[in-house]
Amino acid sequence: MLERICEYRPAGRWVQFQCLLPHRHKNGDAHWSGLAWIGDKGELVARCQGCGAGFKELVDAVGLPQTEWFPDKGRRYEFANKGGRATTAKQEPEPVSDPVAIYQYRDEAGELLFEKLRYEPKRFQCRRPTPADVRRRADISDGVVSWVWGVSEGIYSRPSRDGAWDLVPARHDHQIAVKVDECRRVLYRLPELLAANKEAPVFLVEGEKDVETLKSLGLTAVCTWAGSGSVDPAWLLPLVDRRVVVVPDNDEVGRSHAMRCVGWLVCGGVRSVRVLWPGECGYDPAPGGDISDWLAAQDPDGGGAKASLIELCKRAHEYK
Repeated sequence: MLERICEYRPAGRWVQFQCLLPHRHKNGDAHWSGLAWIGDKGELVARCQGCGAGFKELVDAVGLPQTEWFPDKGRRYEFANKGGRATTAKQEPEPVSDPVAIYQYRDEAGELLFEKLRYEPKRFQCRRPTPADVRRRADISDGVVSWVWGVSEGIYSRPSRDGAWDLVPARHDHQIAVKVDECRRVLYRLPELLAANKEAPVFLVEGEKDVETLKSLGLTAVCTWAGSGSVDPAWLLPLVDRRVVVVPDNDEVGRSHAMRCVGWLVCGGVRSVRVLWPGECGYDPAPGGDISDWLAAQDPDGGGAKASLIELCKRAHEYK
């Protein structure tokens, strides 16, 4: 689950991750204060050692159903009042739904790196084409469509049922476990960014939906694969020598994410960085809203939406 919303890494018997409440940390939790592990009774335990957030606070910060945090969809997890522990209770498996959108992340040459699938109610999953060397080790025939469900390095396996060619995070009842290397992360719509006019502004937004909204207006926009979950300065390198406009969502997580991006962009040598802070310069999406919501409310017919946005950018605060 963590791979869909933030960066994480193994740390002995624990998993270390960046806190999902970065606004509680002076440095956005650059020290990776979050820890998760399996308790003595098989329950999942997670807390932030920096700000003291327990499991329920971390889950609430993401806004996803509790069941989405666990690979076993046949269980429901309830939270104790203290200690940040989660206990299990049996539940019927959730029905599998089709994604409402599939966002493809491609490298500089246009080659597919991975896909991010969006479902309703809002949740995400990432998958990538199974690499050739992994296909051989997992005994997957040529010509068979196969995905690795995850972008992090780890041990993946094929489920035990016949005809299942996808690789998922390994479980004890799966067969043919193989190690899969980490997938490279890039900006969403990277090829379009590289082909765009360098004098035109580039909008750095929080999610793929907003990128597509701005693209429909003829504007250049990108986002990081993890949304507001985390940011790696390496992902932002293609924005060097560009005029960047950062557009956060109207919430604390969005503001914290924007400030981290601004810091890296200013240090990284972009030509200019402006931020459309909610509540300033006429940019006033509803609480929790984003640029797509604001554009829809500003101009339902879409005729003057682009001109309104460009005018806002001229008045936005510039960081140097």
